[in-house]
Amino acid sequence: MTVEQQKSYANSTQAIPDIRLKFSVLVQYVTPYKRILLLALLLMVSESAISLVTPWLAGRFTEGILGGGYPWGLSVHGLLLLWLVVLAVQALLRFGNQYLLGSASEQMLAQLRMRLYDHLQALPLSFYHERKRGEVLTLLTNDAASLSSFVTGTLLSLLPLFITLIGALVLIFMISPLIAFLAAALVPLFYLVMKILGRRIRPISSAMVNEYGKTFSFSIVEENLNLLPVIKSFTREAAESARFQQGNLRLLELTRQYLRIQAVLSPVIQFLAAAGIVLLLWVGTGYVQSEQLTAGELVSLLLYGMLLTRPVSGLADVYGQVQLARGSAERLLDVFSI
Repeated sequence: MTVEQQKSYANSTQAIPDIRLKFSVLVQYVTPYKRILLLALLLMVSESAISLVTPWLAGRFTEGILGGGYPWGLSVHGLLLLWLVVLAVQALLRFGNQYLLGSASEQMLAQLRMRLYDHLQALPLSFYHERKRGEVLTLLTNDAASLSSFVTGTLLSLLPLFITLIGALVLIFMISPLIAFLAAALVPLFYLVMKILGRRIRPISSAMVNEYGKTFSFSIVEENLNLLPVIKSFTREAAESARFQQGNLRLLELTRQYLRIQAVLSPVIQFLAAAGIVLLLWVGTGYVQSEQLTAGELVSLLLYGMLLTRPVSGLADVYGQVQLARGSAERLLDVFSI
């Protein structure tokens, strides 16, 4: 192994621990809102748990109208009323967690921007000599907002998604172990597809943020507005417009590449999930015909299979959001470490 290869290997092995170490710096910005975030997380988990009740109620309703009787001695109207109450509770929980997360996100963003601004004021002038103003302004706007949105929107949604995924698989297993095994076997396939299609998202997302700060959003605009009298005196409007358009087109191309990958990723995952539901329905129909399953259990299986598509599709979106937030977090951490 050459000296260059050894250095490259050493840097690659130290990168992940270094990032984890730096992330401890950002924990202090989340800590003041941990109670609100934990309460919102509890509401999200409760909503996910209650969502698992609806397929079961649908199955019992199907059994009842086919003459099998309703649970707990309820009438058809009693079961429908119970179903309505479950949906109402689910809606209230969703309202509560969305309000709490929105409030916490804005407060966290305001605090992060304030501390970042104070830190930027304390940095030596050499820091600003090495960077364009647009890069610094992007830290206060795009990067701070991206990180706050990731913590309150994407990161906290992971646990409810996994609860929905595991809960649906467990309840499917209680109805039919074989069908549960088939459903669980599809999950690694979804992950593999996300890994293959999503591995191109990270470099593109990082390039988008860098281009936004360096050439498109603030650097050129802020610089040219300050020098507008000089630009007009030398009749440089057309040249500066062309320079702005060059950065604008670069950002447009990067955005198109990102959207193209995202546009492929989500439909592919949703198609695989839908194909999995059709497979479960195919197997389940054979079980009903052989009287190994009732019609009500088949309805529950179908709805649980549809419920599985939510966490699978959600995880596909999470992958892209993680890559976007990672670039913003690394830039903020680099500044805070100075």
